[in-house]
Amino acid sequence: MNHYILNITSKGADAVFKITYKSGRFYKMEAKRQKMSDEQRAKLMTLVPRREEELNQMGNFGGVSIEKESKPNNLFSLFNMAYFEFYERMNGNIKPKFGATEGKALKQIIKHLTDISATDEEALATWQAIFNKWGSLEDFYAKQMELRQINSNINIILRQLQDDNTASKTGQGNYADEIGRSL
Repeated sequence: MNHYILNITSKGADAVFKITYKSGRFYKMEAKRQKMSDEQRAKLMTLVPRREEELNQMGNFGGVSIEKESKPNNLFSLFNMAYFEFYERMNGNIKPKFGATEGKALKQIIKHLTDISATDEEALATWQAIFNKWGSLEDFYAKQMELRQINSNINIILRQLQDDNTASKTGQGNYADEIGRSL
């Protein structure tokens, strides 16, 4: 699904709509802000193309503009991108299966890592560091690359990576700091 923001600021109208296209076809339109006359509202649907590819032909004109909605990277998508990159790197560019079970496992991993980290950025850095040092895990855990398996073994994984890297070092700080520094 692709989302677009339609801004209308002309002839007394002041409206913002979110338009969604699914598989290239118009799917729905949501009013975010709407100050329009009944006549303008009636003409609105003739303005919105039925096919996504026709948006480029529409362009911006006379107080009407449309632009693709930019989606900021949230913590979930950053963790997910790091996991996909890791999985594909370790498995010859094969993409991992990702469904509700994997999404739930990733949310639990994020919660745990943010709980033991001072900031979200530190949690993400820890997640990336886990993947960078994956080869130093015991074979049994290194072979378990599915998110549900990583979630089930997260404490063991963190402890092994910490032990592996702190065998020759000692220091103070919180658990995530130690993992981050050692990885």
